[in-house]
Amino acid sequence: MISVIIPAYNEASHIGKNIKEASSALKSICREYEIIVVDDGSNDGTYEEAVKKAGAFGYVRVLRLKRNEGKGRAILAGWRAARGETVVLTDADLEIHPCQVRTLLETLEEKKADLVVGSRRHAASVLKYPQSRKMMSYAYNLFVRLLFLTRLRDTQAGLKVMRKKAADTIMPKLRISRFAFDVELLMVAHHFGFRIEEAPVRVEFARKNSWGRYKAWQILGMICDTLKIFYWLYFKRVYLKALKKELRMT
Repeated sequence: MISVIIPAYNEASHIGKNIKEASSALKSICREYEIIVVDDGSNDGTYEEAVKKAGAFGYVRVLRLKRNEGKGRAILAGWRAARGETVVLTDADLEIHPCQVRTLLETLEEKKADLVVGSRRHAASVLKYPQSRKMMSYAYNLFVRLLFLTRLRDTQAGLKVMRKKAADTIMPKLRISRFAFDVELLMVAHHFGFRIEEAPVRVEFARKNSWGRYKAWQILGMICDTLKIFYWLYFKRVYLKALKKELRMT
């Protein structure tokens, strides 16, 4: 069984259509699946629209956070509710269509990986969005690679697949709620020795302007969060301490 988690914030205008698209795609990929939409305290009716569409599908659940807490908190809420052996994380805007989950699942099995990341830097990926967005993405990922000395070429693409056993080890340790949640997830997974592979994706730009939703304060927030992760990982060693504490309790 596959659990697909879709965090959503102010996506009322197209959340219903996206649930339908995800459902249609998953039907052709696997026999058993569930879609968990987590409304991150939206104020535009996202929750109500998602509930309406969920009523047409018995395998869609909609959760709601009382206030906007960030993508990280929304994903954690979805993970706690997930029942599948495999967990899929995808963005609500569907810039990467859920039909591409098949490619990541195949890579998960073929490479015997614990986690597979949709990578825009993969040689076989197709990117259809403005050059300015590509430049910003490249600059940030270069910053992450140099900071953490990782071979991963893309951390921010909105499609990831992981085994539930790996998620159950990684997710409780995560602390970032907003901008750099994806980086924290992958760096902690790498630090704990989980096997991470990359797979190609096709990205269709879905935002009104070339910079997407990012504003200057958000870019600054992402940089600050990334530096926090570096500090927690290599100096405070908070993730390793949390793992050791968990092991002592079992």
